[in-house]
Order: sequence, then structure tokens, then C-alpha cells
Amino acid sequence: GKYEEAMKMFDSALDIRLDKLGNRHELVASSYHNIGTALGAQGKYEEAMKMFDSALDIRLDKLGNRHPDVAYHNIGTALHRQGKYDEATKMLENALEIQLDKLGNRHPNVSWSYHN
Repeated sequence: GKYEEAMKMFDSALDIRLDKLGNRHELVASSYHNIGTALGAQGKYEEAMKMFDSALDIRLDKLGNRHPDVAYHNIGTALHRQGKYDEATKMLENALEIQLDKLGNRHPNVSWSYHN
């Protein structure tokens, strides 16, 4: 992929959002999430985790710990790819539990959690 180009765009979006919205806005969390996803796709899991943690911190604050948009599955996937299987399993199971509770077992997002 064109990760370098994507990263420039994600960084620009983050800069704009931080400037205009402040550091605790949901769109800032989305930017952190996007950067983390791109870093993870490049195998940069430690850096990705920092971005996912930043996104998670904002989303927990804004949405609470039982909202389906709280991205435990991304952290779980990054942990799994680092060989941290016990930690990954806890995160992925937590994501699935929340999604089943909030979205039901026939929602497309739940299928993604089963896949992971």
C-alpha cells in the first residue's frame, strides 16, 4: 500500500482536528485510530498501540466502557500480532461481549469480532 501517503494525510487530519476541536473530541480519537491502523498494517505494532491507546482513552471518556465504538478489538489484534496472546484474548473477548450486548448477534460488526 501507499502507507507514506496515507500517513501524511492522517497526520494532517489529526493536526487540523486537534487545532479546531481540541484533544478530547471523538474525531481526534478517529484520527488516532486511523493512524494506528496504518501503523499496524506496516507491522509497527508498538507505535500502533500508542495510537489505539490514545483513541481508547478519548472514547472511554466520551462514550463509556460499554459502547460498541470503544475499539478493544483493534488493541486485541495488535497484541495478538505481537504474540501477546493472553492479553489479546481478553481484549477480543471484551469487544465481542460488548458488541453482542449492544448490537445483537446478527450485526455485521459482530461477525468481525468472531473473525478476530
